[in-house]
Amino acid sequence: MSGFFILAHMELSSYKQSIIDTFNRASAKYNEIGTPFFTNFGEKLVEYAGIQADDKILDLACGKGATVLPAFHHLGPEGSIIGIDLAQEMIDYCRYEYLALQQAHFMVMDAENLVFPDNAFDKVICSFALFFFENLKATLQGIDRVLRSPGTFVFSTWAKQYHFEWLVEKMQEYLTDEPTISDVHNKNEETVNFYSKEGLQNLIEKAGWKCKEIYTEQLDCYYKNENEFIQMWHNSGVGIFLSKLKPAEYGRFKEEVYEMLQRYKRENQLVLDYSALIAVAEK
Repeated sequence: MSGFFILAHMELSSYKQSIIDTFNRASAKYNEIGTPFFTNFGEKLVEYAGIQADDKILDLACGKGATVLPAFHHLGPEGSIIGIDLAQEMIDYCRYEYLALQQAHFMVMDAENLVFPDNAFDKVICSFALFFFENLKATLQGIDRVLRSPGTFVFSTWAKQYHFEWLVEKMQEYLTDEPTISDVHNKNEETVNFYSKEGLQNLIEKAGWKCKEIYTEQLDCYYKNENEFIQMWHNSGVGIFLSKLKPAEYGRFKEEVYEMLQRYKRENQLVLDYSALIAVAEK
């Protein structure tokens, strides 16, 4: 799944702007169409993080805060959580939605250029975003710098599964000459398999941390129909790809999606089994 997202019709130097634009557009409906899987997997990520009452937590690419609320519930008066994201609309949502949480703070920031002092956090968490970072080496070095010792970095990614593999193949088919997310990492000599336990363990150990455990979590996700499923894709990172399709291409692609989804039909609804990997690294 190395080509998980296509960066179409752009130079690699504009990659971050494409991420910002995609998630700003998606913010209104992000994690609100069908089963809110970011919320469900976010709760499991927080569970494995082992948060203590006085922990200082950094949430990288926090989105609409799927891990913020469950993490906050573990904190006492001395604890705090800071969520950062490149997308202003995501941060605006969090600032409004979590206004009453006095120990939760949100700011627009690049995960590759953290402005926090050394050893500022006990825990760093990152939900389904590590594969988006353009300079992974700089990101991991920044995490190591701001993470105390002992400290814990917990992150999630997708495991290999049919509907994601199918999407990868279709992106490569429709946009044959376009760079992929793997091209961004390869530019920085960062060949990473984000979608296997072996790949994540190697990533953790190369960063100089101990791989405590990598968990596999599964969740059945429900959608009313094919159109709702496609709308979910539009309001997620897959929107990077969908927004680059020409109208005729999009029409053909939509027909193929409908056909692919028939295998997931269950009593007039769609039921897809999502699989995630949650890795716990210790410093």
